[in-house]
Amino acid sequence: MEAESDLKGPAFVNIIYILSGITRYRTENNFKPILITRENYDFLKDEFYVPRNLKEKLDLLLYYISKKSKYVGSPVEFDFILDYPLAFSKNYDEFSNFFKILIDKDFLNKFSAGQVYILTELGWNYLENKKNEVTIKDQAFIAMWFSEDLIDVYENGFRKAIKDTDYKPMRVDLKEHNNKIDDEIIAEIKNSAFLIADFTGQRGGVYFEAGFAKGLGIPVIWTCKKNDMKNLHFDTRQFNHIEWNDSSDLFTKLVNRIKATIK
Repeated sequence: MEAESDLKGPAFVNIIYILSGITRYRTENNFKPILITRENYDFLKDEFYVPRNLKEKLDLLLYYISKKSKYVGSPVEFDFILDYPLAFSKNYDEFSNFFKILIDKDFLNKFSAGQVYILTELGWNYLENKKNEVTIKDQAFIAMWFSEDLIDVYENGFRKAIKDTDYKPMRVDLKEHNNKIDDEIIAEIKNSAFLIADFTGQRGGVYFEAGFAKGLGIPVIWTCKKNDMKNLHFDTRQFNHIEWNDSSDLFTKLVNRIKATIK
């Protein structure tokens, strides 16, 4: 991901660290590169997970350390100058203070030299307990064909309808892969209140993601462009699909469906 050089001025001062965090997040999870522009920066910060407070930033950092730990007690090395966007920190000093807080909580131990840290038993247990927390999910996962032809449909149909019903849209752009779904997709589906599966273009990944959500008991809203309905696979044709003609038509129908079926 890279940003245009004209993303400057007062309006952008307070979001640069957010865009840096999103950039690092995408890099760590091997997402396809994307150019940040004045036209798309606003919805990018809505699309991707952005911690809202100190606790969520600390949790994100702990999760990253656990992910990088090869085994319990494995040291993880940082370069604060390069790595501070990992926790959506505003600068080097704030990132450094995050580690001090986690050490005070006995979640981390620090090596005597360098920026090397080990997740403690208390830290591992904290992360394990978080998995079992009951939370109210406000995210909607969108499974669709990421084609340039559907940009307007996504922005003014799916995304607009989800936000209008007080949910947060989650759309994951994956790197090319060979018959292996990315762990991030599975994690985000599990973290969603419902999934919207749009079968326009008949993408295999959409069928997989809809089936995965269905198997977990996560509500699925089925959609497809009207002129592509005839191509639906017989296994899913039985479900009540929203048939849409354009982004405006989709927005109206999707808002009504979400309000009627998602509690």
